[in-house]
Amino acid sequence: AVIYPLAGNWVQGGGWLSALGRNLSLGHGFVDFGGAGTVHLLAAGFGLAALVVWTPRRPRQPLEQIELPPAFQPLLAVVGSLLVLAGILGWLWSNPLQVSLVSDLGMMRGSVNAILFASGGILVPLGYTWFVTGRSDPLLSARGLVAGLVAGLAVGPFVQPGVAFLIGLLAGATVPFVTFVIDGLLRLDDATGVVASSGIPALVGLLMVGIFADGAVGAGWQMTGVENYQGVVGQGVTGLLAASGYQIDFPGQLQAQLVGILALGLWGFLTGILLCTPLGLLLHGLKQSEAWQPTEAGTAEVDGFDFDQLEDDLFPLASQEQQGRRVP
Repeated sequence: AVIYPLAGNWVQGGGWLSALGRNLSLGHGFVDFGGAGTVHLLAAGFGLAALVVWTPRRPRQPLEQIELPPAFQPLLAVVGSLLVLAGILGWLWSNPLQVSLVSDLGMMRGSVNAILFASGGILVPLGYTWFVTGRSDPLLSARGLVAGLVAGLAVGPFVQPGVAFLIGLLAGATVPFVTFVIDGLLRLDDATGVVASSGIPALVGLLMVGIFADGAVGAGWQMTGVENYQGVVGQGVTGLLAASGYQIDFPGQLQAQLVGILALGLWGFLTGILLCTPLGLLLHGLKQSEAWQPTEAGTAEVDGFDFDQLEDDLFPLASQEQQGRRVP
Protein backbone atom coordinates (compact mmCIF):
# COMPACT_ATOMS: atom_id res chain seq x y z
CA ALA A 1 0.00 0.00 0.00
CA VAL A 2 3.03 2.30 0.31
CA ILE A 3 6.09 0.89 -1.46
CA TYR A 4 4.73 0.40 -4.96
CA PRO A 5 2.35 3.41 -5.09
CA LEU A 6 5.14 5.76 -4.05
CA ALA A 7 7.48 4.38 -6.70
CA GLY A 8 4.70 4.60 -9.27
CA ASN A 9 4.19 8.24 -8.39
CA TRP A 10 7.88 8.95 -8.86
CA VAL A 11 7.87 7.43 -12.36
CA GLN A 12 4.41 7.80 -13.86
CA GLY A 13 2.57 10.19 -11.58
CA GLY A 14 4.46 13.38 -12.35
CA GLY A 15 7.02 12.66 -9.62
CA TRP A 16 10.64 13.65 -9.45
CA LEU A 17 11.96 10.83 -11.66
CA SER A 18 9.55 11.67 -14.46
CA ALA A 19 10.50 15.35 -14.12
CA LEU A 20 14.24 14.86 -14.54
CA GLY A 21 13.95 16.02 -18.14
CA ARG A 22 12.05 19.20 -17.30
CA ASN A 23 14.02 20.07 -14.18
CA LEU A 24 17.56 18.90 -14.96
CA SER A 25 17.46 18.52 -18.77
CA LEU A 26 18.13 14.79 -18.52
CA GLY A 27 16.40 13.56 -21.66
CA HIS A 28 12.69 12.88 -21.25
CA GLY A 29 13.18 12.01 -17.60
CA PHE A 30 13.29 8.46 -16.34
CA VAL A 31 11.49 6.37 -18.98
CA ASP A 32 9.86 3.09 -17.96
CA PHE A 33 7.15 2.37 -20.50
CA GLY A 34 5.57 -0.76 -19.06
CA GLY A 35 6.75 -0.94 -15.46
CA ALA A 36 10.04 -2.83 -15.66
CA GLY A 37 11.37 -0.60 -12.90
CA THR A 38 8.29 0.10 -10.82
CA VAL A 39 7.13 -3.54 -10.84
CA HIS A 40 10.04 -5.89 -11.51
CA LEU A 41 13.15 -4.02 -10.36
CA LEU A 42 11.37 -2.90 -7.21
CA ALA A 43 10.14 -6.44 -6.50
CA ALA A 44 13.57 -7.91 -7.18
CA GLY A 45 15.19 -5.48 -4.74
CA PHE A 46 12.65 -6.42 -2.09
CA GLY A 47 13.04 -10.12 -2.88
CA LEU A 48 16.83 -9.91 -2.65
CA ALA A 49 16.48 -8.33 0.78
CA ALA A 50 14.21 -11.18 1.86
CA LEU A 51 16.74 -13.73 0.57
CA VAL A 52 19.56 -12.06 2.49
CA VAL A 53 17.59 -11.81 5.74
CA TRP A 54 15.50 -14.98 5.72
CA THR A 55 17.24 -17.66 3.68
CA PRO A 56 19.96 -19.67 5.47
CA ARG A 57 22.99 -20.15 3.27
CA ARG A 58 23.74 -23.64 2.08
CA PRO A 59 27.20 -25.15 2.71
CA ARG A 60 29.79 -24.42 0.05
CA GLN A 61 30.07 -26.99 -2.72
CA PRO A 62 32.62 -27.62 -5.48
CA LEU A 63 31.58 -25.99 -8.73
CA GLU A 64 31.06 -29.33 -10.46
CA GLN A 65 28.51 -30.34 -7.83
CA ILE A 66 26.33 -27.25 -8.18
CA GLU A 67 23.18 -28.20 -10.06
CA LEU A 68 20.73 -26.11 -12.02
CA PRO A 69 17.44 -25.52 -10.17
CA PRO A 70 15.10 -28.38 -11.10
CA ALA A 71 11.82 -27.85 -12.91
CA PHE A 72 9.30 -29.85 -10.91
CA GLN A 73 6.57 -29.48 -13.48
CA PRO A 74 8.13 -28.40 -16.80
CA LEU A 75 4.81 -28.04 -18.58
CA LEU A 76 3.57 -25.52 -16.02
CA ALA A 77 6.80 -23.53 -16.30
CA VAL A 78 6.51 -23.27 -20.07
CA VAL A 79 2.77 -22.55 -20.08
CA GLY A 80 3.24 -19.92 -17.38
CA SER A 81 5.88 -18.09 -19.43
CA LEU A 82 3.61 -18.12 -22.49
CA LEU A 83 0.79 -16.69 -20.39
CA VAL A 84 3.15 -13.89 -19.35
CA LEU A 85 3.70 -13.14 -23.05
CA ALA A 86 -0.04 -12.99 -23.66
CA GLY A 87 -0.51 -10.76 -20.63
CA ILE A 88 2.29 -8.41 -21.67
CA LEU A 89 0.56 -7.69 -24.98
CA GLY A 90 -2.39 -6.32 -23.01
CA TRP A 91 -0.32 -4.78 -20.24
CA LEU A 92 1.65 -2.56 -22.62
CA TRP A 93 -1.49 -0.72 -23.74
CA SER A 94 -3.37 -0.68 -20.43
CA ASN A 95 -2.45 2.90 -19.51
CA PRO A 96 -4.65 5.32 -21.49
CA LEU A 97 -2.41 8.27 -20.60
CA GLN A 98 0.55 6.58 -22.26
CA VAL A 99 -1.35 5.27 -25.25
CA SER A 100 -2.49 8.79 -26.08
CA LEU A 101 1.15 9.79 -26.59
CA VAL A 102 2.00 6.82 -28.82
CA SER A 103 1.23 6.96 -32.53
CA ASP A 104 -0.28 4.11 -34.52
CA LEU A 105 3.25 3.26 -35.64
CA GLY A 106 4.31 3.08 -32.01
CA MET A 107 1.48 0.73 -31.05
CA MET A 108 2.18 -1.64 -33.92
CA ARG A 109 5.91 -1.55 -33.29
CA GLY A 110 5.43 -2.11 -29.57
CA SER A 111 3.28 -5.20 -30.14
CA VAL A 112 5.77 -6.70 -32.59
CA ASN A 113 8.62 -5.85 -30.23
CA ALA A 114 6.97 -7.76 -27.38
CA ILE A 115 7.10 -10.99 -29.39
CA LEU A 116 10.70 -10.30 -30.40
CA PHE A 117 11.72 -9.62 -26.79
CA ALA A 118 10.38 -13.05 -25.82
CA SER A 119 11.95 -14.76 -28.85
CA GLY A 120 15.36 -13.33 -28.10
CA GLY A 121 15.10 -14.02 -24.39
CA ILE A 122 14.49 -17.75 -24.71
CA LEU A 123 17.31 -18.51 -27.15
CA VAL A 124 20.41 -18.28 -24.96
CA PRO A 125 19.11 -20.24 -21.92
CA LEU A 126 17.67 -22.91 -24.22
CA GLY A 127 20.86 -23.21 -26.28
CA TYR A 128 23.19 -22.96 -23.29
CA THR A 129 21.52 -25.74 -21.30
CA TRP A 130 21.28 -27.90 -24.41
CA PHE A 131 25.00 -27.45 -25.07
CA VAL A 132 26.08 -28.04 -21.46
CA THR A 133 23.76 -30.88 -20.41
CA GLY A 134 22.69 -32.40 -23.71
CA ARG A 135 19.06 -31.34 -23.33
CA SER A 136 17.29 -28.02 -23.00
CA ASP A 137 16.17 -27.05 -19.51
CA PRO A 138 12.50 -25.98 -19.49
CA LEU A 139 12.78 -23.89 -16.32
CA LEU A 140 15.73 -21.77 -17.44
CA SER A 141 14.23 -21.46 -20.93
CA ALA A 142 10.96 -20.22 -19.47
CA ARG A 143 12.82 -17.79 -17.23
CA GLY A 144 14.76 -16.54 -20.25
CA LEU A 145 11.51 -15.85 -22.10
CA VAL A 146 10.20 -13.91 -19.10
CA ALA A 147 13.51 -12.06 -18.78
CA GLY A 148 13.25 -10.86 -22.37
CA LEU A 149 9.71 -9.63 -21.76
CA VAL A 150 10.71 -7.83 -18.56
CA ALA A 151 13.50 -6.00 -20.37
CA GLY A 152 11.03 -5.16 -23.11
CA LEU A 153 8.65 -3.54 -20.64
CA ALA A 154 11.17 -0.76 -20.16
CA VAL A 155 11.76 0.10 -23.82
CA GLY A 156 8.38 -0.86 -25.30
CA PRO A 157 7.92 0.85 -28.67
CA PHE A 158 10.91 3.17 -28.33
CA VAL A 159 13.29 0.88 -30.25
CA GLN A 160 13.21 -0.73 -33.68
CA PRO A 161 12.24 -4.43 -34.02
CA GLY A 162 15.76 -5.64 -34.75
CA VAL A 163 17.05 -3.92 -31.64
CA ALA A 164 14.16 -5.39 -29.65
CA PHE A 165 15.35 -8.90 -30.51
CA LEU A 166 18.91 -8.04 -29.45
CA ILE A 167 17.69 -6.61 -26.12
CA GLY A 168 15.72 -9.79 -25.46
CA LEU A 169 18.77 -11.86 -26.37
CA LEU A 170 20.94 -9.89 -23.93
CA ALA A 171 18.40 -10.10 -21.13
CA GLY A 172 17.95 -13.85 -21.63
CA ALA A 173 21.71 -14.37 -21.68
CA THR A 174 21.98 -13.01 -18.15
CA VAL A 175 19.61 -15.66 -16.73
CA PRO A 176 21.99 -18.69 -16.52
CA PHE A 177 24.84 -16.52 -15.26
CA VAL A 178 22.80 -14.73 -12.59
CA THR A 179 21.15 -17.99 -11.53
CA PHE A 180 24.60 -19.50 -11.02
CA VAL A 181 25.83 -16.50 -9.04
CA ILE A 182 22.77 -16.29 -6.78
CA ASP A 183 22.25 -20.02 -6.18
CA GLY A 184 25.80 -21.30 -6.57
CA LEU A 185 28.25 -18.65 -5.45
CA LEU A 186 26.17 -16.59 -3.02
CA ARG A 187 24.23 -19.72 -1.91
CA LEU A 188 20.93 -17.85 -1.72
CA ASP A 189 18.09 -20.22 -2.57
CA ASP A 190 16.17 -18.03 -5.03
CA ALA A 191 13.63 -20.71 -5.92
CA THR A 192 11.39 -18.34 -7.88
CA GLY A 193 14.23 -16.69 -9.82
CA VAL A 194 13.08 -13.20 -8.91
CA VAL A 195 16.58 -11.72 -9.30
CA ALA A 196 17.50 -13.63 -12.45
CA SER A 197 14.23 -13.28 -14.34
CA SER A 198 13.00 -9.91 -13.04
CA GLY A 199 15.71 -7.78 -11.43
CA ILE A 200 18.66 -7.97 -13.82
CA PRO A 201 16.53 -8.03 -17.01
CA ALA A 202 14.68 -4.94 -15.79
CA LEU A 203 18.01 -3.21 -15.24
CA VAL A 204 19.16 -4.20 -18.73
CA GLY A 205 16.00 -2.92 -20.37
CA LEU A 206 16.06 0.40 -18.53
CA LEU A 207 19.67 1.00 -19.55
CA MET A 208 18.91 0.18 -23.19
CA VAL A 209 16.44 3.07 -23.35
CA GLY A 210 19.35 5.48 -22.98
CA ILE A 211 21.25 3.79 -25.81
CA PHE A 212 18.84 2.40 -28.42
CA ALA A 213 15.74 4.64 -28.23
CA ASP A 214 15.56 6.13 -31.73
CA GLY A 215 13.28 9.16 -31.22
CA ALA A 216 10.48 8.02 -33.55
CA VAL A 217 8.02 7.38 -30.70
CA GLY A 218 7.15 9.32 -27.55
CA ALA A 219 6.98 12.97 -28.61
CA GLY A 220 5.92 15.01 -25.59
CA TRP A 221 6.61 12.10 -23.24
CA GLN A 222 6.23 13.21 -19.62
CA MET A 223 5.51 16.76 -20.80
CA THR A 224 9.01 17.11 -22.24
CA GLY A 225 9.43 18.50 -25.76
CA VAL A 226 5.71 18.82 -26.43
CA GLU A 227 6.13 21.17 -29.40
CA ASN A 228 9.68 20.21 -30.37
CA TYR A 229 12.66 18.53 -28.77
CA GLN A 230 16.21 19.70 -29.44
CA GLY A 231 14.84 21.74 -32.31
CA VAL A 232 13.17 18.79 -34.03
CA VAL A 233 9.38 18.68 -34.24
CA GLY A 234 7.97 15.29 -33.29
CA GLN A 235 11.14 13.89 -31.76
CA GLY A 236 10.38 11.46 -28.96
CA VAL A 237 12.45 9.50 -26.48
CA THR A 238 15.98 9.31 -27.85
CA GLY A 239 19.23 7.75 -26.73
CA LEU A 240 22.65 7.37 -28.28
CA LEU A 241 21.55 5.74 -31.54
CA ALA A 242 18.97 8.14 -32.94
CA ALA A 243 17.12 7.46 -36.16
CA SER A 244 17.76 9.55 -39.25
CA GLY A 245 16.36 13.07 -38.88
CA TYR A 246 16.51 13.11 -35.06
CA GLN A 247 19.10 14.54 -32.70
CA ILE A 248 21.13 12.31 -30.38
CA ASP A 249 20.17 12.71 -26.72
CA PHE A 250 23.24 11.35 -24.97
CA PRO A 251 24.27 11.10 -22.18
CA GLY A 252 21.23 12.93 -20.76
CA GLN A 253 18.72 10.12 -21.25
CA LEU A 254 21.14 7.48 -20.01
CA GLN A 255 21.86 9.55 -16.90
CA ALA A 256 18.14 9.78 -16.17
CA GLN A 257 17.88 6.00 -16.51
CA LEU A 258 20.78 5.46 -14.11
CA VAL A 259 19.22 7.76 -11.51
CA GLY A 260 15.91 5.91 -11.77
CA ILE A 261 17.55 2.48 -11.52
CA LEU A 262 19.45 3.47 -8.37
CA ALA A 263 16.38 5.06 -6.79
CA LEU A 264 14.01 2.15 -7.43
CA GLY A 265 16.56 -0.56 -6.66
CA LEU A 266 17.56 1.02 -3.36
CA TRP A 267 13.94 1.78 -2.45
CA GLY A 268 12.96 -1.86 -2.94
CA PHE A 269 16.00 -3.28 -1.16
CA LEU A 270 15.98 -0.94 1.83
CA THR A 271 12.25 -1.25 2.45
CA GLY A 272 12.68 -5.01 2.13
CA ILE A 273 15.39 -4.95 4.81
CA LEU A 274 13.23 -2.81 7.10
CA LEU A 275 10.21 -5.10 6.78
CA CYS A 276 11.92 -8.48 6.60
CA THR A 277 14.36 -8.03 9.48
CA PRO A 278 11.77 -7.86 12.30
CA LEU A 279 9.79 -10.68 10.69
CA GLY A 280 12.96 -12.75 10.46
CA LEU A 281 13.74 -12.12 14.11
CA LEU A 282 10.21 -13.13 15.04
CA LEU A 283 10.48 -16.35 13.04
CA HIS A 284 13.86 -17.09 14.60
CA GLY A 285 12.33 -16.68 18.04
CA LEU A 286 9.50 -19.04 17.17
CA LYS A 287 11.92 -21.65 15.89
CA GLN A 288 13.86 -21.47 19.14
CA SER A 289 10.75 -22.02 21.20
CA GLU A 290 9.71 -25.45 22.37
CA ALA A 291 6.83 -25.61 19.88
CA TRP A 292 9.26 -25.54 16.94
CA GLN A 293 11.66 -28.22 18.15
CA PRO A 294 11.81 -31.44 16.05
CA THR A 295 10.12 -34.53 17.38
CA GLU A 296 12.04 -37.43 18.90
CA ALA A 297 11.61 -39.40 15.69
CA GLY A 298 13.66 -36.74 13.89
CA THR A 299 10.96 -35.84 11.38
CA ALA A 300 10.02 -32.39 10.20
CA GLU A 301 6.73 -32.61 12.10
CA VAL A 302 5.83 -29.54 14.14
CA ASP A 303 2.80 -29.54 16.41
CA GLY A 304 1.30 -32.43 14.46
CA PHE A 305 2.15 -30.91 11.06
CA ASP A 306 4.47 -32.91 8.81
CA PHE A 307 6.28 -30.51 6.48
CA ASP A 308 7.94 -33.32 4.51
CA GLN A 309 4.52 -34.80 3.77
CA LEU A 310 3.28 -31.36 2.73
CA GLU A 311 6.14 -31.09 0.24
CA ASP A 312 5.32 -34.51 -1.21
CA ASP A 313 1.69 -33.47 -1.56
CA LEU A 314 2.63 -30.23 -3.32
CA PHE A 315 5.00 -31.95 -5.78
CA PRO A 316 3.61 -35.48 -6.32
CA LEU A 317 5.34 -35.87 -9.68
CA ALA A 318 8.81 -35.03 -8.41
CA SER A 319 10.69 -37.89 -6.81
CA GLN A 320 13.64 -37.22 -4.56
CA GLU A 321 15.98 -38.44 -7.30
CA GLN A 322 14.48 -35.94 -9.76
CA GLN A 323 14.60 -33.09 -7.28
CA GLY A 324 18.26 -33.46 -6.40
CA ARG A 325 17.58 -31.37 -3.32
CA ARG A 326 14.62 -30.60 -1.13
CA VAL A 327 12.54 -27.50 -1.66
CA PRO A 328 13.07 -25.07 1.22
